[in-house]
Amino acid sequence: PDGTPKDIRGWALLLTIFFAEHSYLLIRWAVHVGISKIDSPGRQKERRDRYLVRQRYFSESLSQTLPQVGKFGEKITRESLEEEARQSSLKSSRIEDRFWARQRNWHETAQVGAGLIDRAAPPPEVKKMQ
Repeated sequence: PDGTPKDIRGWALLLTIFFAEHSYLLIRWAVHVGISKIDSPGRQKERRDRYLVRQRYFSESLSQTLPQVGKFGEKITRESLEEEARQSSLKSSRIEDRFWARQRNWHETAQVGAGLIDRAAPPPEVKKMQ
């Protein structure tokens, strides 16, 4: 053959794939047998024990339930905001602390973040028709 695809016969391609797969499986089996003869029973036991420990940790972590987090925290009222401002003025007046203490719960933080993303997003472009 001169190397062009038109000269490749279907049966030759299938036969090549068949022999390649079987040679791969034979080599894989030989390596498996060789390693099992080299590997000591102590190593096998150690590997088995580590696997059982990992399996036990995994099953324990799945059996533990997570605490339920409420969708909304406490209701924010004028009095609670004033009390929080008074408490924060007693502790410290660093700018960083005031910045990080603005939102009271995770739901409010998510709403503020979504609003910032919406404001920062560029307006959708309108394509001109020609």
